[in-house]
Amino acid sequence: MDTIEAPLAGRSILVVEDDPDVAFDLSEGLRLAGAALVDIKASMRQACRRLTRSALPDVVIIDHDLATEDTGTTCALWLRSYDVSNQTLRVSYSGSEPETVRETWPDDQVCHLVITKPVDLVDLVGQIAAAWQQLHAVPDEAGVPG
Repeated sequence: MDTIEAPLAGRSILVVEDDPDVAFDLSEGLRLAGAALVDIKASMRQACRRLTRSALPDVVIIDHDLATEDTGTTCALWLRSYDVSNQTLRVSYSGSEPETVRETWPDDQVCHLVITKPVDLVDLVGQIAAAWQQLHAVPDEAGVPG
């Protein structure tokens, strides 16, 4: 595995993934990338319980194709309605092509990022770090009259 710097340093991350092997690999890789906390839940019900009982994480990575009756879209929509300040980065993580995932969404704001698995860990971390920075970017004040 390539060396991963710490682009996710200090971030708290919730992974909603029902495949234990995938969840473990993600957890291990995210910790290597500096994540302070990686919490894993196998279903939407477990994820919602975690989200309502603790502070919202910085990032939620959601398997689009959960084995339960709930989909990643359902989970992301619930999180979007719960996170009214839109501070939590919502990432869809799916074996399906991004266009297929987006077809299940009622609008284009369900998730901030769609990642197709399998994906190299360094690429995954880079995409999440870049999306996090974009979500939390301070607007440029250069054009504002002072």
